[in-house]
Amino acid sequence: MSQPLAAFFRQPELAVILPVASLMFVFSGLMSTSGGLLQKQINVVRAGLFELCGLTLTIIAQVSLAIVTPTIWALVLGSVVGSAISLIASYLLIPGIRHRFFIDKAIAGQIISFGKWIFLSSIIYFLAMNFDRLYFARQITLTELGIFSIARALTDMFNQFAVRASNMVLFPTVAAWQISEVEVRSRVLRGRRLLFLAAALGLGAVVSVSDLIIQLLYDDRYLQAGAILPLLLIGVWFSILCTINDSIMLGTKRPAYPALSSGAKLLFYVVALPLTFHLYGFMMAVLVLSLGEVVRYIALWTFSRRQHLGFGRDDLVLSLIFFGSILAFRELLALVGLTGGITTLFPLLNDLQASIAGL
Repeated sequence: MSQPLAAFFRQPELAVILPVASLMFVFSGLMSTSGGLLQKQINVVRAGLFELCGLTLTIIAQVSLAIVTPTIWALVLGSVVGSAISLIASYLLIPGIRHRFFIDKAIAGQIISFGKWIFLSSIIYFLAMNFDRLYFARQITLTELGIFSIARALTDMFNQFAVRASNMVLFPTVAAWQISEVEVRSRVLRGRRLLFLAAALGLGAVVSVSDLIIQLLYDDRYLQAGAILPLLLIGVWFSILCTINDSIMLGTKRPAYPALSSGAKLLFYVVALPLTFHLYGFMMAVLVLSLGEVVRYIALWTFSRRQHLGFGRDDLVLSLIFFGSILAFRELLALVGLTGGITTLFPLLNDLQASIAGL
């Protein structure tokens, strides 16, 4: 597949880079089951330290190789070396456990029954999460792609935090309860409200100053990322809602619902992203990325409410608080002279006003 991909993206060096980089997936697949056991035990500290050490060693390997060969190969080989070290360390993660290969038919049947949806969901989730990168890599310049990647990387931090917290805490907790869906909803409702209220206010504050964050961290060449980042962070809010709901669905043995909702998001991207990009340009296409998360949420809510696990009213109120906090924080900052108003944060609003005025 490396040759066709290299031809598709018009980057011949990918034909050599991709086979080497794919070793990371091989090493990940060969890791021990200790990580899953820590997840089941909700041993967040040990699991977190393991991942932190793995990332630290990967960075050390990349920096060391960059000193020797300051090329793309420093990143590729450094990541491969880091994956190999994590593979070895995974078998030392829980002392006293001996690993051996065998097949238990009963357990294999359960894994296949539950895991087929996890497998399908993982593929769809990966494509949905990376479709924008795959599409924009061919449609925009490398400079524009680099600017977009800066904003994308900052938003991914919030998404990954939500994913890690859900996978390591919420999913194993709900799975261990072994109670009805109605009881699950009752148990998580209050905590969920408090969690999302804090997330709405916190993320709203971050969105309100997101253009200032870009100005602070980067020079004038990357200022366009300041217009991209707020739009992507809008999608992060709906992504966090979906991530928490995904974990509840998995914990109640409903793996099909996250897969189908991610499929709806992917289908929306496949249709809407190219169409919007060619008709209205790059910035409107960025807005489509956030709308894709809305589509995912609506699909997931449609499925989950059948199991009495929908939180539609709560999420509507919390979303209004989120958007209200963005407006309130931004206008407050504008009043004290630190920023412009809400239209400087979202330049697309000016275009929308101009379009309405021209009607």
